[in-house]
Amino acid sequence: NEQQIKELFKQVVRNQGIEFMVDLEYELNAGGKSYPFKIYIFRRHFMLNGLGSIGPTLQRKADISRFKAQNPAVFVLIIFS
Repeated sequence: NEQQIKELFKQVVRNQGIEFMVDLEYELNAGGKSYPFKIYIFRRHFMLNGLGSIGPTLQRKADISRFKAQNPAVFVLIIFS
């Protein structure tokens, strides 16, 4: 919430070099205080597995290779505008 964000900024101003620990099980620990937060499950999966925006596709690499081998005449055209 807004109040918690203000508290965190105050801690940064008072304690240059402060470190925050983010537990992806929905908790931020800063200055001895815990701040629960929500995160989308899909975003959490990305962060826990070190994935960028292409990550889910790369996780399916074996499936994609199998599909390409079974369907050699299928072509995909991507048009960038």
